[in-house]
Amino acid sequence: MKQTQKFDNFSGGLNVKNIASKISESESPDLLNIHFNERGAITKRHGYSKLFDSLGSGKITGLYEFFRVNALSEILYGWSTNLYKLGNTTPLYTTLNGSDLDFETMNDKAWLLDGTNYLVYDGSTVSAASYTPTTDEQSTKGDNILSTNPTEITKNTIIVSYGGKNDTRVMLAGNPDYPSTVFVSAVYNPAYFPSNDYFYKIGSDNDKITALVRFYDYLVIFKERSIWIMKISVTDAGVTYDINPINDSVGCIAGKTPVIIDNNLLFLSHKGVYALKASEVREYLNVEHISERIDPLLLEEENLKEATAIDYDGKYWLCVNDTVYLFDYQLVCWIRYDNINANCFLLKDRELYFGSRDIGEINKFIPNQFNDNGMPINAYWKSKLLDFKRKDWIKKFYYIWVSNQAYMVDSYIDGIITIDMEDYPLDKPFLATILNLDDFYIDDFLVNDKDIPPTVREKLKEKGVYIQFTFKNDRLDQPFSLLDFTLDYEFRKRVK
Repeated sequence: MKQTQKFDNFSGGLNVKNIASKISESESPDLLNIHFNERGAITKRHGYSKLFDSLGSGKITGLYEFFRVNALSEILYGWSTNLYKLGNTTPLYTTLNGSDLDFETMNDKAWLLDGTNYLVYDGSTVSAASYTPTTDEQSTKGDNILSTNPTEITKNTIIVSYGGKNDTRVMLAGNPDYPSTVFVSAVYNPAYFPSNDYFYKIGSDNDKITALVRFYDYLVIFKERSIWIMKISVTDAGVTYDINPINDSVGCIAGKTPVIIDNNLLFLSHKGVYALKASEVREYLNVEHISERIDPLLLEEENLKEATAIDYDGKYWLCVNDTVYLFDYQLVCWIRYDNINANCFLLKDRELYFGSRDIGEINKFIPNQFNDNGMPINAYWKSKLLDFKRKDWIKKFYYIWVSNQAYMVDSYIDGIITIDMEDYPLDKPFLATILNLDDFYIDDFLVNDKDIPPTVREKLKEKGVYIQFTFKNDRLDQPFSLLDFTLDYEFRKRVK
């Protein structure tokens, strides 16, 4: 007796933790460059275009939007030993050390570190950070370590503003000579590190600090194998810094991966991606492992410590080498993109930019563009290995119906049917019906590219125990969607 089964929810995402026959029907053992809408349907990701011709070999070392009072924001970026303002070809500064940059804004100025230099940009010029304390400051707070022992400050690579409920100080870390030390500036003075109270040692030096993140009114101090929190208390007696460990088995191995999303702090550890979550008990934070379904792929990647991340389009983007693993925190699933080699990300006006990891190029994602700098995007989705809960029966497969979104341009779906591990590429691709507005009376109908999803049938006439479907599109400038597919089959006989 013929059976019919419809598949219309693909939003389970990527699952490589379990074998392909043991995942759910909404999951995939292999997918690339696709994402899901709110119904669970598949669409191809958008592409990107470069903003300017490559500056040459070598990474973009940093991207930062600098906001000033009563002025338009500026995008600052680094390449090689140069610091630029986007839109200008002449560098603002030419003697950086070529390492990754970290930025912070305070007092209407941008402050930046590269591991050798501690610089300040006021909107017109870049100079070395410096400050001479007043006589009163010297007597009460002490000398400026930035002057008396400058490398304690200039060799740091991490900068963040923090002051409890107000961001009144800058905190620095990442100095290889002091790998577990946080350096603290004076109040609203990022260039003054008073010798009487300017540093705090966090745990042991064999577990180095990798990131500092403001989270609620805490400063979360990530080390490679542990997590700590700092809290500032201000009383009549003065300021105290309460520092406590919150986890001694999980830390952050990649300093550019912590991102706050929906009151959770996501980051990459040596065990996978974790989320730091607030609990009902104040000052108690839980750590939850969220990447189990992709860890076999993710943790095999090289250069995990160089990973970068950002929150964009309802997803946590984690870029490792040229692959992005995306956690859709609305659908609670993982997907995967490639050909995105991002050393740094920037979100400006809801548009996503990234700086390349290997060439001096900044790219911007463009809605409804289906190429990456003129190159096609290889998008595909593969189903689970289907046995219809009867792996001891041979089935006869008759027809497959595929529904996809209609577009105003050609949109093909190439299909591969795999039966008992043997591939059967379809002779012809599924072609989405091209909407022709001339066929409709506009006064009588409301027509757009979502109203009429075309359905195409393909004859199979094959037998087997297992069947698996791969739908793909790697054609230049073509969109790709999969709304659902339906299979006709019947159980023929038991496997002997």
